[in-house]
Amino acid sequence: MRGQHPSAGATRIVLLAACCALVAAVNAAGLGGTFSTQGAQGKVVARLEVRGERLVGYIDFAGRTRVNLVGAIQGSSARGSATSKEGIGEFEAEVAGDTLNLVLSQKDGPNQRAARLPLMLQREGGTRAALGGDARLVGQWTHQDMIVSGNASFASEERLQFRADGSYAYGRGPAAAGGADWSFDGGRGNDVEHGLWRTENGVLYVGDGARWNRVGTYAQTEDGSAMRISYDGGGRKVWVRRK
Repeated sequence: MRGQHPSAGATRIVLLAACCALVAAVNAAGLGGTFSTQGAQGKVVARLEVRGERLVGYIDFAGRTRVNLVGAIQGSSARGSATSKEGIGEFEAEVAGDTLNLVLSQKDGPNQRAARLPLMLQREGGTRAALGGDARLVGQWTHQDMIVSGNASFASEERLQFRADGSYAYGRGPAAAGGADWSFDGGRGNDVEHGLWRTENGVLYVGDGARWNRVGTYAQTEDGSAMRISYDGGGRKVWVRRK
């Protein structure tokens, strides 16, 4: 084309490569910093540092256990090795704004058993630090009731979902009843309540971000497959994690 500089195409390619490198650097920078959450056993703190294309740092579990992290960065995520006195495993980390989603895992070995621990931590000083908290709660849960009287029975289900962004949904699941010569299908159920959630020192709160209501205390099994909530209004419920 008349008037085009012979190196214009090459210049555009160089500029595009430079822009891509800049975007990658900005994304990687988001992984660096101090993130924390309040677990049932105390404060969990992750301190991460970006060194070129590598991520190094550690996670401190309430001063009792320290896990060292070394990994490779790809965009806004990283993965690599996780080591502690208790064993050797792997980690995956991804940052979205002020939220760090991190998963620790290890395989079966001579001196360790297979395990997977998801964590959701907030950047200290970030705008969403008050939401969420104990990342072990993140996921979908169900609670089932069964009532039997004579030859009749009634089964109902409740569903609860804690999301990593600090929101939750609660609703009724399927319900059914029946006897020797009759049956009832209550349908699939639906969500009836939405809001925000957070935890503090083993206590669960729900609210709208401005006002918070205390639900009660909670505790989980070691493998995170079940959770018991002791409600302040009375009663306890066992929730099972949905896969």
